[in-house]
Amino acid sequence: MTDPIDEILRRAKGGTRRIERLDLDGRVYWIKRPEKLSLRMRLQKGDPIAAFAAEVAAHKALFDRGMPVAPILASDADFLVTQDCGPTLKALANTQPEKPFHKALASAATALAEIHQAGLAHGRPSLKDICWKDGKIAFLDFERAGREGNVTRAQTMDVLILIFSTAVETGNSEPAMKIARDAYRAAGGNEIWTKAQARARRWSLLQFPLWPIARMLRGNSEFDAIAPFFRFIKD
Repeated sequence: MTDPIDEILRRAKGGTRRIERLDLDGRVYWIKRPEKLSLRMRLQKGDPIAAFAAEVAAHKALFDRGMPVAPILASDADFLVTQDCGPTLKALANTQPEKPFHKALASAATALAEIHQAGLAHGRPSLKDICWKDGKIAFLDFERAGREGNVTRAQTMDVLILIFSTAVETGNSEPAMKIARDAYRAAGGNEIWTKAQARARRWSLLQFPLWPIARMLRGNSEFDAIAPFFRFIKD
C-alpha cells in the first residue's frame, strides 16, 4: 500500500497549477506552487521563485513556533503542501448565520493577537487567508510577510487589514468590526491597536483626494468600505 506522503509528494512534484486541491484517503490537502509570470510581470513583481521561498520561510517560522497556521506536511523550492483547515472566514461571512461567523471572527482576532504577542506578524490577514475548522483558526498565505520591514509596523498593518477585510466581506457591518477589534484588544493587542489607529488617522486624509474615484467606483465592495472603515477606526 502506498504511503500517503509518497503520493502527496508525487502529486506535488508533478503538477503545474498554482493552487491544487488533493483528496486522498478521505482527507483534503492543498498544494501551492510559485507563480508563473510573464517577463513583464516578472519586472513588476520580481522573481517568483524568490518570493515563494520567502513565503514558505515565513510560514515555517510561524509553524515552528506553534502559531495558529495551516500545518505544513511537505515543502521544497517549488511546492508547499498543507493540511486542509476548513472554509475561509470570507466564505463563512457569505454562507453562515451571524452567530457562527462572529465566533470565528473573534477567534481569528484573538489568534492574530497571539501571533503579535510572540513578536511575529502575518503580512496580510484578510478573511480569505484565515480558515476555521472544529473551533480552530488557521492562517494561510504569507506572501506579504516581511514587506513592512519593521515588526511593529507589520503588526499595525495586520490589524488594519483584518478590520478592513471584515468591513468589505460583511457589507460594512459595524458589529462585526467591533467583534474583531474587541477580541484583538482583549487578547493583549491594545498597544498595537492604538498604533494602528494613529496610522489610520494619517491615512484618512487620503479619502478626500480619492473621493471622485470612489464615486465612479461606487458599488465596488472595497471602495465602498473605505469611508465606514475610517469612521470605525478613528472612534
